[in-house]
This record gives sequence, structure tokens and C-alpha cells, in this order.
Amino acid sequence: RALSFLTTCLFATCRASYRHVSLSSPDLCLSSSSLSLAPGLIRTLQLEESSAVILTIVANNGKVPFSKCDLKVKASPGHGLMVRVETGTLRKSTRGRAKCIDYLQLGRDDSTPFFTWDKSEKFCGEFSGTSFTEKGGELLIWLRLGEWDNLDTSESVHLSLVITQFNSGQRPG
Repeated sequence: RALSFLTTCLFATCRASYRHVSLSSPDLCLSSSSLSLAPGLIRTLQLEESSAVILTIVANNGKVPFSKCDLKVKASPGHGLMVRVETGTLRKSTRGRAKCIDYLQLGRDDSTPFFTWDKSEKFCGEFSGTSFTEKGGELLIWLRLGEWDNLDTSESVHLSLVITQFNSGQRPG
């Protein structure tokens, strides 16, 4: 009985609903052909308590839905965010060492205008399994997709990010 009770309590507190969001959605990331006069336009995904999000994009054969995508993911009050890259394959240049054609970068939102001090390196190539934690509950995501040399290319971009909330121990305020 004690084991049954413990198992029930464990599952009751750890349940989360996952929302799948495609980064190719025009509501989330501006298309490559869109012209925006608003600099630094950033979309915000607000997570409700006990919810999580899976962000994905798959692009190949030169068909890219956007070139620049800036997102902010906000946790519910008193929660932090953890990102796990389930699949991370972005194109890397063959010319320069550590040159990215496409890249993903993650950061912590801070009060400094026009600059983020605390951010990850630029991820490109194969980086599945990478993790990033943001205890303050406001995660910034920058995704850049570069030019395609040849529209008949067999190159592809595949990205799947699982973002979950955790109790940060900080009181909402």
C-alpha cells in the first residue's frame, strides 16, 4: 500500500502536458520574405503551470520557412526552465573551423537593454543531447538559418527542443 501511495503521489506531482509547436509557423517566426520595420521583434510563449513545450523544425532541399527567429519562453511564477536538445542538426561551414551556416543560441533574459550577458555558445553541426537551464524562468532562443548554396542540395536542418519547467525555489514576485 505504501508503495502504491508513493507511486500515485509521484505521478500526480510530476504530470505535465506537452504542447508541440512548429517553428515553421508564421505566427511564431517571420517568414524569410517578410519585411519587418520593428527591430528585435520577439515572440513570447507563456507556459502555464505543469506544462511544457516541444519546439521543432525540419527543413531540407533549400526550403526554409524563415531566416531569423527570436523567441522568449516564460515559465509560470516560481519556476525555472530546462531545455534538452533531443535532435540538433544545423549546417556547419566546410570552409572555416567553427563557422556556422545555421545556429541556435540560448540565453537568460536580463535587464540589460539590447544585449544579453548570459548566453550559450552558438550551436551548429550535430549537437543532440545538449542541455541548458534557466533558473529565472525567462529563456531567450535565437535561431538563424543561413543561405542555401544549391536548391537541389541534400542538406537538411532538424531541430527538436524539449522545454520543461521545474520548481526553482524562488518565490514569485
